[in-house]
Formats: sequence, structure tokens, C-alpha cells
Amino acid sequence: MDFSKHGIFVERTLALVKPDAINKADEIETIILNHGFTVLEKRRIILTAEQCSDFYS
Repeated sequence: MDFSKHGIFVERTLALVKPDAINKADEIETIILNHGFTVLEKRRIILTAEQCSDFYS
């Protein structure tokens, strides 16, 4: 949860695409956009084993 510079409440969501679905990343993004979300930033990174375990613990 965040407030914009104009004091308007903004909710942010982080979406992660697993490696086995990366070939469908464009399709997944289209679905996200079609459900009313706005993509503010995209990054393609490779997480370390420790970073992955932080998400799944």
C-alpha cells in the first residue's frame, strides 16, 4: 500500500512468473492488463535459491 505524491491511495502488486511459464510471459501480461491492472515496471531477473526460498517460506 502506498500513497501517490497527490495523496491518493495506491495499491501495488508484485507478479512473479515461474521459469516453466516464461514462454507465456506476454500472454500472462495480457491477462493481467485485461483484468484492469496497470504495469508500472517490468524486469526480467534470475533469483538466487535463497531469494526463491524467501518467497515460498
